Amino acid sequence: DTSRHQFGGALGGPVIRDRLHFFIAAEQTSEDEPYRVQTGRADFYGKYEGVFPDTRRDRLFFVRGDMQLNGSQNAFARWAYQGNWNPCEGCGGAAYQGSDTYIPRAALVAGHTWVMGTRYLNEFRFQWGGQSQYQGPTGAPLWKDYQNFGPERFQYLQVQYQFPSFSYSPVTAFFVHHAPVKPEIRNDFSISTSGHNIKLGGAYQNLTLSEDAQGNPLGTWEFANDQIFDHENPAVIANLRGPVNQFTASFPPLIRHQPHGYYQAYVQDDWRILSNVTLNLGLRYEVETKIWGEDRNNNTYYPRPLPFVDFGSRGDTNNWSPRVGLAWDV
Repeated sequence: DTSRHQFGGALGGPVIRDRLHFFIAAEQTSEDEPYRVQTGRADFYGKYEGVFPDTRRDRLFFVRGDMQLNGSQNAFARWAYQGNWNPCEGCGGAAYQGSDTYIPRAALVAGHTWVMGTRYLNEFRFQWGGQSQYQGPTGAPLWKDYQNFGPERFQYLQVQYQFPSFSYSPVTAFFVHHAPVKPEIRNDFSISTSGHNIKLGGAYQNLTLSEDAQGNPLGTWEFANDQIFDHENPAVIANLRGPVNQFTASFPPLIRHQPHGYYQAYVQDDWRILSNVTLNLGLRYEVETKIWGEDRNNNTYYPRPLPFVDFGSRGDTNNWSPRVGLAWDV
């Protein structure tokens, strides 16, 4: 049986008539979609076969306010949130267990628009937001303590076992991922005259990525033949025969921090050179910083020289984009 329930609501209206308004909305979707484990060898893996419940949830929330500051200025602010819960990803088929994943996302956006007389317009935008991802073995409490690799983090890990007809493969690591965008800032300024419509502006984004994960210290056993298996019975585990491969470790706990700045600037002009001819001219520049590791230093980050790596030669700083266009009303 599969079922899907979606419900929510919205409410909006004035706080101060013709001056301040609000809007709020919320929604949740719940999906009950059981998964089936079927190996074709119930004589060996019957304990793990069957149909198992699985419920996914997606929650969304949104709130916004708009304010008319005066006759020429208005502002808004909005906050949006999404929480996505996906249990037992990868479960089903000839595999038992997988990973639970929780992904919360949120963003705060604010803006200000200012009409300065008949010729000038300024638009400002600001955003703070980001996304996190927490992943771990199915059924274990999700680990959210970033960069903490204490023994309590490893207590829910299990050995993996792989047979020709069946795979007992709980995720062997807790994964914590953060991708904040804090902040994003942009401003656009427009100038309108009888023959020109000039617009210029710029923006900055901080797209830093941080994550940590531990390896697979318990390893994976692979067997050439199907045989009776019960991961909770030490006697059955001790009686397993015919391993063809043993993987005892992957990598030690890993922390990755990747800074990333993104800068943009542009200017453009819609120039009416004749009553029926408009020329569009523009120039844009973009640069991404630190994404290539160009700020690294061999002596600081690495115990041995890297003869084939020159961090000083990395980076891409020549991203100039000209624009030329012509419109002719025949």
